[in-house]
Amino acid sequence: MATISASELERVISALPNRRALGSHPSRPHSSEFLANQRKLAERIRPILWKGIDLEKIDKMVADNRNEQRRLLEKEKADAFERLPRIEDTFRHGIDARLKAFEPANLANIVTVLDHPAFIHATPTNILTTSHIQPLNSRAQINGTTNIEALEQHLALVFFFVWENSSPNPVRLTNVASHLVIKGMWSAFATAFFLPDRHFCDMYVSAGLSAVEFWNQPPTRVLGDRKSILDDVHADGWDNFPHDDSVNAWVFNSYDFKFYDLTVPPKGRVFFEVDLTTQIDIVGDCDATITFQGSDSFVLCPFLQFEVIQKGPVI
Repeated sequence: MATISASELERVISALPNRRALGSHPSRPHSSEFLANQRKLAERIRPILWKGIDLEKIDKMVADNRNEQRRLLEKEKADAFERLPRIEDTFRHGIDARLKAFEPANLANIVTVLDHPAFIHATPTNILTTSHIQPLNSRAQINGTTNIEALEQHLALVFFFVWENSSPNPVRLTNVASHLVIKGMWSAFATAFFLPDRHFCDMYVSAGLSAVEFWNQPPTRVLGDRKSILDDVHADGWDNFPHDDSVNAWVFNSYDFKFYDLTVPPKGRVFFEVDLTTQIDIVGDCDATITFQGSDSFVLCPFLQFEVIQKGPVI
């Protein structure tokens, strides 16, 4: 496997645009000016709307209920992790079968299997709590909570596979394939509100396989296969007023990814990224949480494989 330093990896990551989570969610205004304008109007309406109502008393009642509600939610998460079967028992046979089933279309082609990534990286880096690189068993856990009010925040876990064309001629990589197994939970929480305030949290989760052409300066990403994992984890403070709104969404599944064709020049180096990306939109007083809990809750990326088709000399 080609070697690459951590500093080179950081340079590549910083030069690439954010990944986008897939989903059928409606677009929302993305400017801080738009949100500020909404608040300005809310501040003007609020005294009129609440005239004659003991707003402080209502706020205290809602706040008193919040701690108990969060405690019950954490208990619900822990119970859910205990109920699900083990990843190894459920998915290991399927991983082995996928490796055995990879038959080259042309026996003259070279079949390459990268059985472990060169790096496991997370953005932001502090959400990566554990990682382990081992042939056919590379895995990682991410955990994090954000309550930062912003639209299109991106949290990503990436398995980087590195390959270099040692041939003096260009080669074509085809039938690129990889696999992810995911066992984790995504949670959205929104504080209760009544008009004219607004609190909502949306989370969209996707995963995919893409390639980074490292021989270009700056390096460029070639998009490949991408799948929606969670289309919309949504909490809205209006939904359950006077209670806060919360939702937990489980992912316990495996996913196949394919990338069909890529030409690599002589001595060219390519990064393959197998990523799990979460887009978070927060307006108002909300939390978005990703939880991988216990030794059997993680993201597993066992391999990346492809065929190498030799091409003629550079003209």
